[in-house]
Amino acid sequence: TVEVNIEQLVSKKGTPTLKVNGLYLHSRYDVDLEAEKFVRENLKINRIHILFGNGLGYITKKFLESFSGNEKLIVIEPILEIKNKISNENLEYININGLSEEDIEKRLRNIIPTDKLVHFCCSPNYDKVCPQSFKFVLKMIKKYISVQFVDSNTINKMSNEWQRNYYFNLIHTCGGKTIE
Repeated sequence: TVEVNIEQLVSKKGTPTLKVNGLYLHSRYDVDLEAEKFVRENLKINRIHILFGNGLGYITKKFLESFSGNEKLIVIEPILEIKNKISNENLEYININGLSEEDIEKRLRNIIPTDKLVHFCCSPNYDKVCPQSFKFVLKMIKKYISVQFVDSNTINKMSNEWQRNYYFNLIHTCGGKTIE
């Protein structure tokens, strides 16, 4: 459980912004411009994007608007009081506050497809507001990517051998006796 002091303030442009434990989660000046810049720097085509921290959802909305169709966004929110107000078929939202590390790992394993590359990014200051949660999630994502890399390399390396083995076994299967 993360202890937080949340203040909702108004940016210079008049849009809401959040300050948590003395750190701004969004720009004090222009939250939309900040979100556009963040997405421009972090958007990867045909990837699963994992965003640590939702805040008021500015970055989440910009990601979803920028997707070309083959991307998906998983938002991991460590602060209980921050809720998701966005509904989209390309969005999975998990509030991890109060969940055990085992439950977090299970939830992520169930929603991250194994056939897609993953890009992890952290919303501004979330790594400072929730450092333990950030480190755990980052470690888990690195582990997932490492396993995914090993699996992919194994398939690439062994695919010819598997096909050859299948072919030779097929010859024996077709010529073998049936079990009655």
